[in-house]
Amino acid sequence: MHTIDETRSWKELPPTRWKAVGPLALAHRGTGRLEPLVVGPSGIYAVLRISTHAPDRALLEEAQQLAAQVAARLPDRYRSVIRPVLCGPVRGPFEEGVSQYVDGVMITDPVTLGHTMRHTVRTLSSSEVNLLCEGLTRALVQPPTPRRRRRDLWRSWRRGRTRTVPARS
Repeated sequence: MHTIDETRSWKELPPTRWKAVGPLALAHRGTGRLEPLVVGPSGIYAVLRISTHAPDRALLEEAQQLAAQVAARLPDRYRSVIRPVLCGPVRGPFEEGVSQYVDGVMITDPVTLGHTMRHTVRTLSSSEVNLLCEGLTRALVQPPTPRRRRRDLWRSWRRGRTRTVPARS
């Protein structure tokens, strides 16, 4: 029997088997905070952080829409491994962490989510995890715009406009 390690959360999963994809460039207008996708042997977890353990219908729909946006960018055979998650705050030391499913959305806390991810049936091989991670990164993560380059371009443009051109004789 497995016991839940209270000091570990889902963010501390072994990086050799689990990959994070984010920050995501998805249309998201809701109360939940969008976390990076977590891709591992038991599936792709689309995690929304929420501030309560009792979400309303709007939050459930928000998690389902997030999973649908991710699924639209995957090949058909991998669409069934997406798991929408609403992740509430950490429970107290004497409260039992339990995951529950409502309309296909897992509602849990970070510690229980990590335990669930580690001990759910494997559906992806390590090569599939790597391939999906690379594909989702290309499809969903915006490359960062270097601030320095933008600033340098702006300065060179400003210098070019204020520089006087010598008169021809």
